[in-house]
Amino acid sequence: MNAHAAHTLARVPRYAELDAAGAVARIDALLAAQRARIATLTAQAEPDWNSIVAPMEEMADELHRLFGPLSHLHNVADNEALRAAYTECVARVSAFGAELEQNAALCAAYQKLRASPAFAGYDRAQRRLIDNALRDFRLGGVDLPDATKARVTTLRVELAQLANRFEEQVLDATQGYA
Repeated sequence: MNAHAAHTLARVPRYAELDAAGAVARIDALLAAQRARIATLTAQAEPDWNSIVAPMEEMADELHRLFGPLSHLHNVADNEALRAAYTECVARVSAFGAELEQNAALCAAYQKLRASPAFAGYDRAQRRLIDNALRDFRLGGVDLPDATKARVTTLRVELAQLANRFEEQVLDATQGYA
């Protein structure tokens, strides 16, 4: 087996090994580790692509690799334990997403990167990623007062939970009809 094939196999989710009971604890541990890493990343005086953007993209991928299989199983092999775990995880992941978008230190690091002379040397995709991140910070409420940020986070979590509940009701209705 070549290195590419081995890397691809290592990234394929092992659905049979997914433990719904431990999913919330794994999500909590990952989010705590990512918060700590973000604190370290944002403490840098002069961020660059490799010290801020690449690690943030890796962390997003890491979260997706953990949460994605749970989300997929929730959609195709639903049961009560999985449903409960997924509902808890959706709230945590949604709140974390809002927390990222409202992180002033992280936004400032991207702004420094955008204003740096190195920005002109990045390829089009890299510049676009930075610009989109800055847009997402603005739209996520990074500049809002703290009380309003908290309300945005609450609404974001509530919206994710309502969307999840709607999907579950559609699934239940479909299975009930069949």
